[in-house]
Amino acid sequence: MREVVLKVSSVGKKLSSQGRVQVTFPDGKDYSLDASRIKAIYYLNGYYVVYETDNPEFYKQYTTQVPKLATNLSFSIKEKIEERCVTCHSLIEWDADEPYCPKCGSDFDGWNEIPVKLIEIDVEKRAELEEFASKLFEAKCKYVDELFRNIAGGHRPVNFRLTEIEARLYTCTVDGAGVVQDPVFIESYYDEIEQYEHKLSGRYAILRTYADGSLYVILSVEGEPKLDTLNELSKQLEEKKKKEKEEQRRREEERKKKEEEQRRKWSDREAVISEILSKLPEWADGAYIEEKAVWGEDADILILVFPAKRSKFDSGFYIGESWRSVPVDVPRRFLEPFGGKVITRSREIVEIKKAEKNGKYINLKIA
Repeated sequence: MREVVLKVSSVGKKLSSQGRVQVTFPDGKDYSLDASRIKAIYYLNGYYVVYETDNPEFYKQYTTQVPKLATNLSFSIKEKIEERCVTCHSLIEWDADEPYCPKCGSDFDGWNEIPVKLIEIDVEKRAELEEFASKLFEAKCKYVDELFRNIAGGHRPVNFRLTEIEARLYTCTVDGAGVVQDPVFIESYYDEIEQYEHKLSGRYAILRTYADGSLYVILSVEGEPKLDTLNELSKQLEEKKKKEKEEQRRREEERKKKEEEQRRKWSDREAVISEILSKLPEWADGAYIEEKAVWGEDADILILVFPAKRSKFDSGFYIGESWRSVPVDVPRRFLEPFGGKVITRSREIVEIKKAEKNGKYINLKIA
């Protein structure tokens, strides 16, 4: 047997009947691990599972090392009784003291008690932040206090700025850190005139975290803290932002290039007409370009192209209510000038005055 460290993006909760727990690897592939062979679980921007195996070569592409700043999570295997409907096997739910099946309703035929095993992973937030800060600064850090900030106000630093980093922990995200001498905070709120000053004497490690809200977590420091790891995280974040900015610029250039190509191709009115007519079924006499209002969270106008037939009774056209729209490779803005019009096979543009429903057809009256 040999221990390997596996990087996984998620760990399941329920064990199979064979005692295996499902995990998902970073490439999206799902697999299951023997829960009894899991020796430790760490977390930093994802899970790191220390796993005992007699075939380490099988896991080679997912094998890595536990990062220095990863949190050592506590975990245990516990048994639980699930109450499942005897008919559809759904979990029974309770409304006050009354059981019911979410599928079968309250009038169901009872339930079975099924024993299941779960892997429970946990860590106390304060303990995780102490562990993270101690590893980050290579000095023992102990929780002292936390100061919140939200959209209504709260605490803001006065005499220092934290170094920006990016570390996703199990309980929260840390996006700023530093060691500060005699930190000062101002507490203020948008609906209050008064401000309150909070001064701390001494040297403290400070983490800016985010979970349900923003917090400045203050920790005492024993010994001489080191900033090498902090500076490395800051450098990594700067490089990441630089790559993201370059990628954003590349996408913007591609978008502009595509728009220019579309403009050159479809600004020619005849090219648009040719594209529309080429997509019509053979039996159609023309294309009706319909502007259709759609209401959701916001109002929007769709532009659809439908095959149209000439009317036998007048000079107008008609379309079937169940006829499907014709997919055309023309951006919306180049179709807009043809909205509410019929383009005939002879490339004539016919203005439509109104559309009237007549049974399963819609008559298109010429203006």
